[in-house]
Amino acid sequence: MKDLFLNILRKTTNDKLYYQLRHWFKHRGRAHLKKPQTFNSKLIWLNLYDRNPQYASFVDKYDVRKYISDRIGSEYLNELYGVYERVDDIDFESLPNDFVLKATHGSGWIIVCEDKSKLDIDSARKQMAGWLNKNFYDLYGEWVYKELKPRVICEKFLRNDNESGLTDYKIYCFNDTPRFIQVDMDRYENHTRTYFDLEWQQIHFELGGCKASSSIIPKPSQFKKMLEIAGILCKGFKFIRVDLYLVGEKIYFGELTLYSGNGMLNFSPKQYDKKIGELLDLESSN
Repeated sequence: MKDLFLNILRKTTNDKLYYQLRHWFKHRGRAHLKKPQTFNSKLIWLNLYDRNPQYASFVDKYDVRKYISDRIGSEYLNELYGVYERVDDIDFESLPNDFVLKATHGSGWIIVCEDKSKLDIDSARKQMAGWLNKNFYDLYGEWVYKELKPRVICEKFLRNDNESGLTDYKIYCFNDTPRFIQVDMDRYENHTRTYFDLEWQQIHFELGGCKASSSIIPKPSQFKKMLEIAGILCKGFKFIRVDLYLVGEKIYFGELTLYSGNGMLNFSPKQYDKKIGELLDLESSN
């Protein structure tokens, strides 16, 4: 139902009106794009007016691997089992017992298989066929996805024995500089999001209604190296989010995100929308 509504909205509006309407429904107010002040409004401005054609390769889950290999080295890439343009090309029998399937041309389209014997393969094929027949731009207005080739990749399932779902370190970078970190934990059981500055002091706000962890989260052992990697990958961007994983002592690249939450992030307290927006200088040369 949500996809149908978004499709109708996309087909009856241009990109700017679409974002204004979605922002109104989400935040009960228009996005001020002439002189944007909030983080959400600035992300929408970037989506509408900062359209470097090279950006598309950074959000494609397969194409970005070359960029990562060139910039920081292939050792940070997760093992790739296959890339597929058709669902029927996926040979489940040849895959290991656990793996992850992702659509390369969208966000959030993922199947995590921890035990192949328990996977409903027919349902998985149907779900992936649905991905391949969708255009993320047509649904959510993010122009970087418009011309991407629909594909599915299969990667190694990463795990730490002491975690239920791998901890995700999302490093928010503004004008070439990492500024704060979002730590997602227990994504599949009791999902929490906790925010830290570069000194690993907690920042007390929430996004999307996801609560902060009630437990003490230790600074990751490779934190300095993770910031170094984010600092390299964020060069040349006004805003980008660099997502990394830590398995044991090994860092893995996750993904790059240009428009976090599509400019529709729900902040609590609300003033953090403007406070974080102040970190992003749209008039800078990068």
